[in-house]
Amino acid sequence: MQVRCIQCNHPIEVPPDVELERIVCDSCNSTFNLITGKTDDARGAG
Repeated sequence: MQVRCIQCNHPIEVPPDVELERIVCDSCNSTFNLITGKTDDARGAG
């Protein structure tokens, strides 16, 4: 499956055995959750 990073829009190939709760972008190093659509940075803000 291929998705795009929600921070930089870089395409990411997601293997079938990867946890969808923690996807790491190899371009900008952001970490996000495909289930909730939130980044780790967004959870710490506010």
